[in-house]
Amino acid sequence: MIGSIILAITGCSTNNPPLKSSLNVPAVSKVTPLIDRNSIALEWSLVDKPNIVGYYIQRSEDAKKYKTIAKIEDKYVTHYTDTNLKPNKKYFYKI
Repeated sequence: MIGSIILAITGCSTNNPPLKSSLNVPAVSKVTPLIDRNSIALEWSLVDKPNIVGYYIQRSEDAKKYKTIAKIEDKYVTHYTDTNLKPNKKYFYKI
């Protein structure tokens, strides 16, 4: 299961291939978006499990086709800021 959040704001696409979900991965919970004009910061609760080593952040414009925009290689990092976004556009995120 993958934790996800839906935000109505802006963003741009990347060319990274989407990652496959795994039902063996704990869900990220309590995701809080911090929205600014051209960026969105995501904060989430720590997933303190031995098999977790980091996070992938994915973004979509249609909630169907997600692209990886960041790879966080530290399980203790619980914040990511997506920058250079365009105002008045809806985007969807998965962590």
